[in-house]
Amino acid sequence: MTDKNKTLTLILCVLFGYLGMHRFYVGKNKSGIVWLLTGGLCGIGWIIDIILICTDKFDGVTGTQNTSVSQPIQQPLQSKSASIPQPVQPPTAPMQETVQVQTPQPQAAPIPKAVQVQIPQPQTAPIPKAVQAQVPQQQAAPTLVSTYVPMPCFLPITDGKGLKYEYENDLCMINTTAAELNAELGGEVTFKQEPENANDANAVAVWQNERKLGYIYRGQSQEMANRWLKSNDPLMGFISHVDIVQNKVKYKIGFYRPLEEMEKGKFKLAGIRQKDNLGDLRQDNLECCKEGETLSIEFDDETEKYIVWGGGGEIGVLPKKAEDFLGSKDRAVGILTKMECDDDGKYNAEVEVYI
Repeated sequence: MTDKNKTLTLILCVLFGYLGMHRFYVGKNKSGIVWLLTGGLCGIGWIIDIILICTDKFDGVTGTQNTSVSQPIQQPLQSKSASIPQPVQPPTAPMQETVQVQTPQPQAAPIPKAVQVQIPQPQTAPIPKAVQAQVPQQQAAPTLVSTYVPMPCFLPITDGKGLKYEYENDLCMINTTAAELNAELGGEVTFKQEPENANDANAVAVWQNERKLGYIYRGQSQEMANRWLKSNDPLMGFISHVDIVQNKVKYKIGFYRPLEEMEKGKFKLAGIRQKDNLGDLRQDNLECCKEGETLSIEFDDETEKYIVWGGGGEIGVLPKKAEDFLGSKDRAVGILTKMECDDDGKYNAEVEVYI
């Protein structure tokens, strides 16, 4: 091997022989992998390779000069002094030169231009306009929504009797549906006792004209309705809510008491010169009222005040001291008892509140 290959192979073997790097270098890849996996055959093969390289007995190194063995002599030795006579060869007939005739390969006949023309792809016939017209989409059925009657609906005072209580309850329907009662929304209903009812001797039926719609469910409203009907105090009601989807109907029931049996308080109306929720002056609404007019009083959660309603809208609020009189009640009724006009043309008013 050449000095350069031998030296480099020896360096690789000494430094990295346990990894088989010298064997990879000379092209012994398979044994190099074995040296790599076994640590140079546990160091034994490593030492042996160092000895072989040093003694020029390590096979596979490129650049070997032993060409006399591996390569045959290609040129005859010639002597400078004399030429060796060659034996006389008998004359031979001259070799006829072989003529190689190339057989022409068959060529494909050219395709005529008419055949080379691409065949057009079939196209879909255009759809007539009558067919292209869009089919109208089927419209979804209108969504049935719940409906409420705007409040207030009960008269605050009627025939000398004031609205004491007001509730909204579910109707226990019989022989009818919410769809059938949808047209009767807001219609007046009446209440009748049925002491002969086999299922409930305290049953109270709900009627509209000559048609029985159902019953009041058992509970506080049924007990109060029986007391009011026995004392002949007014009991009014109307259909307040119809839900066709859920097949539910609600009604409102109002309990009236004679004014002389109700607690009464007299207060001076406040907030007259302020604007209502619609931006109108309460003073202008008050001018549309007259003494003796019945009033509705409701507690407003936003302002935390009792707003007094007349025929023309909001006419004022109750003063702070009226809150102790009303307690935890959220509504009451009243009467406009006094109206005065000052020198500036502004009105002052007093009201009687009944609970």
